[in-house]
This record gives sequence, C-alpha cells and structure tokens, in this order.
Amino acid sequence: MKKCSQCGSFNENDVIYCTECKNKLGSPLTKEEEIQAMQE
Repeated sequence: MKKCSQCGSFNENDVIYCTECKNKLGSPLTKEEEIQAMQE
C-alpha cells in the first residue's frame, strides 16, 4: 500500500501516480506503517 503525501489517500503498490490527485507516489509503506495508518 502507498499513501499519497499530497492528499493522504491510499493506493495499491503497483500504481505510480495517486488515483485521487495524480501526485507521484513514493515507496510502499512498511507493514508497521500500514497498520499504523489503518488505525488513524
């Protein structure tokens, strides 16, 4: 899972650009980051 740094939406690992705002995405979240993000 990748989280957009611009709009905060979550995207699948295979996408390069955010599906919501078209911002270029970075590296996938680690498992720990993914769990923490889902709890927010």
